[in-house]
Amino acid sequence: MNSKIWICEAPHSTEYQLPFMSFLRTDRAKFMQHLQAIQPLQQANDLGLPFDAELIPDKLYWGRKGRFEKELPPLFHNAFTYLRADVAGIFRKYAMGQGRLREIELFQNDTTTPVNQKVFALVVGNAQETLDYVASDLEVHRNQAGRFILPLSTQGKTFMVRSGFEAAADIWVDPYVSEGFFLSDRLVQALLDIANPNAYGLVPVS
Repeated sequence: MNSKIWICEAPHSTEYQLPFMSFLRTDRAKFMQHLQAIQPLQQANDLGLPFDAELIPDKLYWGRKGRFEKELPPLFHNAFTYLRADVAGIFRKYAMGQGRLREIELFQNDTTTPVNQKVFALVVGNAQETLDYVASDLEVHRNQAGRFILPLSTQGKTFMVRSGFEAAADIWVDPYVSEGFFLSDRLVQALLDIANPNAYGLVPVS
């Protein structure tokens, strides 16, 4: 497997958020119950732990006024990372290990009118210690002891792979680095046939 790797910072950056929600806020009590139900899944994904993708809610609703009528970006993040159908198709061609995809239906904010575009929720499902934590421009995670987090802006920052690292899959998480996942170069090169690196939140690792 090619030794060059990339970080996807979409889970960390507000730039990649899109307000499709799996439960609208009209009923606050039910909304809070929903958040509590998906929190363990979010935590597992952040740690690269495998879990049944069928546990992810299979419907998303547009959470703003008016209709959503734009073309979806290649990916977006809101609790989970969602891949547009053509992007998900590329992921499937590579070594996902314990990673899984969950097909999601999109609806307008009336909860019944479909948005005629498909997305797939991503379960990363693989974990490997990847970065040289001393040589990389990481920040200490304030809320999770022993973990790091990407800086607010990754522009101009350096991220270094640990000595002897060899990726076991084409997608994975460093369990000590929160809010980002890693992609192999061969997967990234295929993704770049669809969109540029910024569309995916890609940051190179030296």
